[in-house]
Amino acid sequence: MKNDNQKSLIIYKNYKKKLKKFNHLIKACRILEKKINNDRLDVEFCIKNKITYLFQVRNLPLPRNKYSNKRYLIKDFDNFLLNIEKKIKKLKNKNPTLPGKDTFFSNMADWNPAEMIDDKPYPLALSLYKELITDNVWREQRTLYGYKNAFPNALMFSFAGSPYIDLRTDLYSFLPNSLDQKSCHLIIDKYQKIISRNPEIHDKIEFELIETCFSFGTYNRLKKNFSHKISKKYRNKLKEITKKIISENQVIKEKEKIYSLSTNIKKIYTKNISDIQKIYYLIEITKKYGTLPFSGLARCAFISQRILLDLKQLGLINEKEFKDFFSSLKSITSNFNNDFLRLSQKKISKNQFLNKYGHLRPSTYDISSLNYREGFDLYFSLSRKVKKIVHKKIKFKNKNKIEKLFKNNFNFTFLKFLNFAKQSIILREEAKFIFTKEIDNIFKSLISLGNEIGIKRNDLAFLDIKNIINFYSSLEARKLKESLKYEIEKNKFEYDTLKVIKLPDIIKSSNDIYFFEENINKANFITTETIFGEVVELKRKNLKFLKDKIVFIKNADPGYDYIFNHKIKGIVTQYGGANSHMAIRCLELNIPAVIGLGKFKFDYYIESK
Repeated sequence: MKNDNQKSLIIYKNYKKKLKKFNHLIKACRILEKKINNDRLDVEFCIKNKITYLFQVRNLPLPRNKYSNKRYLIKDFDNFLLNIEKKIKKLKNKNPTLPGKDTFFSNMADWNPAEMIDDKPYPLALSLYKELITDNVWREQRTLYGYKNAFPNALMFSFAGSPYIDLRTDLYSFLPNSLDQKSCHLIIDKYQKIISRNPEIHDKIEFELIETCFSFGTYNRLKKNFSHKISKKYRNKLKEITKKIISENQVIKEKEKIYSLSTNIKKIYTKNISDIQKIYYLIEITKKYGTLPFSGLARCAFISQRILLDLKQLGLINEKEFKDFFSSLKSITSNFNNDFLRLSQKKISKNQFLNKYGHLRPSTYDISSLNYREGFDLYFSLSRKVKKIVHKKIKFKNKNKIEKLFKNNFNFTFLKFLNFAKQSIILREEAKFIFTKEIDNIFKSLISLGNEIGIKRNDLAFLDIKNIINFYSSLEARKLKESLKYEIEKNKFEYDTLKVIKLPDIIKSSNDIYFFEENINKANFITTETIFGEVVELKRKNLKFLKDKIVFIKNADPGYDYIFNHKIKGIVTQYGGANSHMAIRCLELNIPAVIGLGKFKFDYYIESK
């Protein structure tokens, strides 16, 4: 952008505390609202020498909202925001089970909820993500690998229907279990101060804030913030964890678990049980043999990427070698691309292709989103030619120097690390592919249940999965139908109201819900190439017109991989981090991308196209 000082401020007009610079503007707006008899106005103004000048006023249409007679009640807003303010204040107090004086909340720190389920997800998507990952699974996995056990704390909260990660809980869960609590207090408080001054790094805390494994730059990064004594102790504890994870090759152990998921799931379908029971068993088995090993593989893949990045920073591998390493990986991405090529060449049937990939869907946790089997003609065109992905062979010029570095720091060779890195990154993506098949099966059972009791598919998106789990053994069909329909109507009204409440990407104070500045995110650039092209925002109606375009997409999970078959030039996302799904995909395929541009710049460029 030409003007980096340009900002977007969000102010709730009933905010009771005075905002000196904008008090006159807010008063003027209230007068205009009464005169025009409309509380939705577009006002052009300037402030000069503390005097507010109004240039132009336009009426804005009322939002569509059939659940509140097409008008949002300010009284409801006041109550919603007051409740959120109280909740945040309580959560920010000292936690008796965790070190740290305070906490912040981020919608993109760890597990990237805004990217994976959206910043305003449907209740089903939010509750399913919590059930499968952020309530217990994330904590269980880190404890198994030697990190602190954050029991009994959950990782994710919901404010006004938006998912947020509790940073105090998150930071603590990344500390080595053997690290003393006094050091933990100091470390967490220090990290919170850093992120308070640099909120733009909230979506990349593992790369730019906290050290979660040992690598060649770990000590130098630690000593910038901590004393030599703490830095050395912290580094050594991380070294123990990292050496153990790689030496014992945790990847193989996680691989065995994830590969057993389908076998354990098949047992369910051999029994004559209800849809409610299927949903319960699918969720429990998916957690144990799906999301839990996936969490471990994701941790191994992050360790691999951190070490590779440090080798690049030390000048021991160059940008081309780094890029070629990812391009050399025979991942699910290249398998998908090459299978689609075989399909277009009629070497495999459409049914064979869909038996393998049909469960994928854009927005994995959204039941209303069509999967590839249901929306094949929407997402794909067999007349579109794709190239076969050829994997490069990777050679490192400074292999001897790197080997010496590994010998001095680890009890294994560079070759062993490379094998670990390849396996972890490939299997992380494959594990994601495997366990999302069971999310599709959960949705199939929910849809079947909906058909049985007369609830439409799109309405199921307004259910809380925890209620379904609680119902499975105790309610008869008629009572179940009444309960679910009541819950859907209640959640529809609440969702429709809450979705217009804007909250910041990172919440540092309870006051932030009333007045905040939209963050200028520190974007992640993938590849070093420069490209020029026409910009297109991804929408269902323009899926056939992505070729040679730079595609703007708010958030992108594995279900959006179909866009790579449209020969796009590049990708820009609003949400996402350097280690996110789309970042890794673009790195593998050598597609230039800007990941995690942030709402302000994302909207600016979309409106400017």
